[in-house]
Amino acid sequence: SRVHIWRIMAHWFLGVMKWYCVVHTLITILFDSQTVIHLHPQGLKDLARNLYVANTNDPWVLPETSPIWFQSFIWCEVTVQFAYVLAGTYAFFAKKNWIRIPSIMYGAHVVTTMVTIYFDLWVGVHPKMTYENKLAVTAIYLPYLIIPLYLMIFMANHPVPFSEPTNTNKKKK
Repeated sequence: SRVHIWRIMAHWFLGVMKWYCVVHTLITILFDSQTVIHLHPQGLKDLARNLYVANTNDPWVLPETSPIWFQSFIWCEVTVQFAYVLAGTYAFFAKKNWIRIPSIMYGAHVVTTMVTIYFDLWVGVHPKMTYENKLAVTAIYLPYLIIPLYLMIFMANHPVPFSEPTNTNKKKK
């Protein structure tokens, strides 16, 4: 039935969120925070510069080329979003319904920042970026638009996200 399919999709998405939070935590610590916190080991800095930036010409991630508006987004990620993904990791693994409102807030915040980033990527002036670079950066950043957008919509429509399906055939004691 349709209800059963929606329950399976909801269960699947909540499972995706577990790992999204874990991955987001690691990316924030190891890479994204390099833009604003300059305490990373040289090997991590080289990995970001020589692997990612060399292949994408992403104009934002290196501290020396990162515009102030992007740095403000990274500070939000390092503080607000990082707190959410830590709490989210616990909440999604432990199936805690209190994560609903923080998820809506997180989703709205991240989607708003991603719209700004995509707008600058495609409309802003980035002379070192080719069309292929822009497609690559779009693809790399896409999960941070789609997943938070779906999370926000999902949580807004599920007052009790981890509710168990009710079975009307159970005998009452």
